[in-house]
Amino acid sequence: EVSAGIVKDTEGVLRALEYNAALGTNVVRSFMEGFGVQFKGISLDDYVSDAISHIKKVLPEFERRGCYLCLENHGGLRMKHIRRVLNELPSEHLGLCLDTGNAVLTFEDPIAVIEELAPRTYTCHLKDWKLIRNADCLIVRGCALGDGVVNLPTAIEILRKRSPRPAELHLNIE
Repeated sequence: EVSAGIVKDTEGVLRALEYNAALGTNVVRSFMEGFGVQFKGISLDDYVSDAISHIKKVLPEFERRGCYLCLENHGGLRMKHIRRVLNELPSEHLGLCLDTGNAVLTFEDPIAVIEELAPRTYTCHLKDWKLIRNADCLIVRGCALGDGVVNLPTAIEILRKRSPRPAELHLNIE
């Protein structure tokens, strides 16, 4: 699969689709900005609306080519934001790059997120986090798979059962 960067860069997404064709793959991963948007004074709801308008521009080309644009549940975006995009754009050619660890960053249950989003998941980043408490705060730190709070065997089992294309599901260690 090819990574396209941010979905608002429609030229970059379409360029990644060209690379995708040259490599003989059918999945392009992209993402919507999360945490950074709020620091710019933009609400996540407004940002998601704008992202949807950009996705609408490129999605017909993915459909024409029989390829999949897969949005990552990227930093700061909650399941409700991802759900909104998928509901407003029900094309089978728009799916997800589900990151098993990113739900931890939004204080959501990773397994609940995976269960809900698995039916639109074509590719996956396997990631795990440790939660470390100190006197002042909670620290989220990346760790080796299986050493953190994400139940990866359960996550993979859910994805294998509920992904729309389980035999072609990409599992990438991040």
